[in-house]
Amino acid sequence: NKDTVIVVGERGKIRRTVNGAQPPFDTINAGKPQHLVDVVFVSPSTGYTARDSGVIKTTDYGATWASVLNNSGKVYKLTSISYDKASVSSVYSFSDYNLATCTNVFWSTTNAGVTWAENTTAAGNHCLPLDFHMVSTSAMYVVGGTGKILKSTDGGTTWAAQTSGT
Repeated sequence: NKDTVIVVGERGKIRRTVNGAQPPFDTINAGKPQHLVDVVFVSPSTGYTARDSGVIKTTDYGATWASVLNNSGKVYKLTSISYDKASVSSVYSFSDYNLATCTNVFWSTTNAGVTWAENTTAAGNHCLPLDFHMVSTSAMYVVGGTGKILKSTDGGTTWAAQTSGT
C-alpha cells in the first residue's frame, strides 16, 4: 500500500515503515547478515529481495522474511530481482559474472518461490549486471557496468547487445 515503505541494504538490514516514509522505521531481521541488493513486491503483501546467497520472501507486508532460494557455495552473488507482471508467481533473479565459467546465471521460479531453476547464460560476456528488468516472460533486459545493455526476447536463452551511447 502507499503507506508501507521497505528499504534493504548492507549486512541484512531491512527497514520498514507503515507511515508513508515517515519515522518510525522498524528494523526487520533478514536472517543472515548478508548484503540485500534489490527488493520487489509482486502484490501489496508479497515481496522478494535478492541477497548474496539467494532470495528471501515476505507474505506479510515485510514484517517477516524467509529464505526461498539458497545458492550458498556458488561463486557468484545475486545482484537484482524482477518479476513478470502478467504472472506474479514468476520471479527472476540475476547473478554477477562468474569468472570461472565466463557466464552469468539467472534463477527463475514460476510457482512463487517454491522451486527455482538455475539458468546459465553467456549473457554478460563480461557484463557485471547492475539491474535486471522483465517486460514479459520472454522479454527481459540486463544493464551492466561500462554501459552494457543486453536484451533477451526468448526468456533468457539468448541475449543481444543493445546500443547504450556510453
